[in-house]
Amino acid sequence: MRMGSATQRRIQAWLPGEPPNFDPQAGVDEWSYRIHIGWLEGLTRTDRTGRTVPALAADWEADGSHTELVVRLRTEATWSDGRPITAEDVRFGVLRALHPDHGLRAAWQMYVLEGAEEYHKGRAGPPVGVSVESSDTVRFVFDEPVPYVPQLWTLPPFAPLRADVMDGVSAPPVTEMPSSGPFDLVEYREGDLVRLVRNDRYWDRELTPPDEVVVRLGGDPVERFLAGEVDLADTSERRVAEIDPDCVTRTPECSIVYMLVNAGDPQLADGRVRAAIAAAVEPEEVASRAAPACVPLTRLVPRSDGTSGYLAATRQVTVPRDADTAPLAGLSLSLLCGDNTDNRAEAEVVAGQLAASGADVRVVPRGYAERYTSIRQGDYQIAIVAWKADFDSPLAFLREHVSDRAAGNQSKWSDGTYNRLVAEARATGDPGRRDSLLARAEHRLLASHHVIPLLQRVRTWLRRPGLEGVVFRQAGVAPELRWASW
Repeated sequence: MRMGSATQRRIQAWLPGEPPNFDPQAGVDEWSYRIHIGWLEGLTRTDRTGRTVPALAADWEADGSHTELVVRLRTEATWSDGRPITAEDVRFGVLRALHPDHGLRAAWQMYVLEGAEEYHKGRAGPPVGVSVESSDTVRFVFDEPVPYVPQLWTLPPFAPLRADVMDGVSAPPVTEMPSSGPFDLVEYREGDLVRLVRNDRYWDRELTPPDEVVVRLGGDPVERFLAGEVDLADTSERRVAEIDPDCVTRTPECSIVYMLVNAGDPQLADGRVRAAIAAAVEPEEVASRAAPACVPLTRLVPRSDGTSGYLAATRQVTVPRDADTAPLAGLSLSLLCGDNTDNRAEAEVVAGQLAASGADVRVVPRGYAERYTSIRQGDYQIAIVAWKADFDSPLAFLREHVSDRAAGNQSKWSDGTYNRLVAEARATGDPGRRDSLLARAEHRLLASHHVIPLLQRVRTWLRRPGLEGVVFRQAGVAPELRWASW
C-alpha cells in the first residue's frame, strides 16, 4: 500500500459532514459511497461518459432468462498489497452482507439473488445464489430477471471483500484495509478530512487517476471553495450568485425529494389527515421559493434516461391532491428535515403550507446520520428526505416502499397488494406488463398519502476551472474522480 508522497495532481473535494459508514456494507448512504467508490472496485465501474462497463469482471455470460450469470474476473487484478482478487472474495462479500447475525443494511440490495432473503432472515430456502467455480470464475443465480445488475455491481456493497482482513462484521482500521480500486485510503481525521492516494497496483495500467484526493469534511462549501480549500463541492443554487459562472456545473439527477408520513403515529393513522397533508402541500411553491434549480414532482418516479418510457406510458398516474384540508385544523405536528440551509428552507415552506390549513408545525432540523436513525426507528411524524436511485429504472424508486423485504420502507407503510404488484413487475421480462404493474403500484402508494413527492433534484456543483474528467452520474454514486485531471 502506497502511503503517499509529494504529488503533482491533487484534487480537494468537499463532503457535507462525517461519512456515516466506512464499512461499505453497513449503510447505503451517498456520503459514505463517495469515499468507497474510489477505494473499493466493483465488478463494473463507470467510464468517462458515465456508462457502466466491466471493471474487476473481465466479462460475463447470461442465460436466456437473464437469471443466471457466469462472471470471469480479470486475472491481472490484485489488491493493493499484491494479493490476487479472487472469486472467493466476491462470494465472501455477498455472504458477509447477508449473514443474519451481522445486521448490515446493505443486505436487502442482495435480495435479487436466489435464496438471499431466506438466508438473511434465518429461514429455510435454497442456497444463496453465488458460488465459486474456479479462482477467477463466479456464478450468480437470481430469483428474477435482472437486466440492471451491471449497474448494481458498481455500488460499493457489491465490491469483493477480504475474509482474512475482515472478521465477520468487524473490520480493521480503515487505513489498514487493502484497496481494490484506483485509490488507497491512507488517512482519516475525524471531522477534518479523508485522504486517498493513487493505488499503483490498480489493474487498469492505462488509467492515470489523480495522485491524491483529499476529501474535506464539513464547513461552508462556498467559503471553502472561495478560500481555495476545495476544488469540487455541491452547494445550494441560491449561493451561486457569489461564484464565477465558469465555476458552476448543474447536473440533473435520478433522485427525488419527498415527504414521509409516519404510518405508525396515532395522529397520522387517519387517511383523511394524510390526504389533507398532501392537499395542502404545493411542490411548485417549494421549488420556486426554496429550490429554484429543482423540478416539482407529482409522482414518485422522476424523469431520467431510464424512466422516460415508463412515464410516457403511464401518464395517468399522479398524486391525488383534491382532499379537504379541514382535518389539519388544530393538529400539532413535527417536521423532521436536514440541518443544512437548503433542507431547512424546503421544510419552512412546507411548514407554512400546512400552517395555512390550520396545523401547528414545528420544524426539527437534524444532522444526516441522526435524521436517518430517527426515521429508521420510527421516531418522527413527518420527514423530508431524498433518495438517489441505485440504478436508472422506475423499479429503483418503487421497490424502496415494499414492506415484505428489507428495502427502505421508511414510512412504515405496509400493503400486501403493493408488495405483490412490485414483485410481479420484478419477475416479468415483458416491458409493457412491467410498466402496467408498476403504474398500479405507484398509484396505490400515492393514493395512500404515506409518501408525498416534492422535487426532482438538479445538483449544483462548484468546480475549479481546469478540473476536467469528473463524471456526474444520474443514478448511483457521483461524482466519480478516477478520470479527473487538471
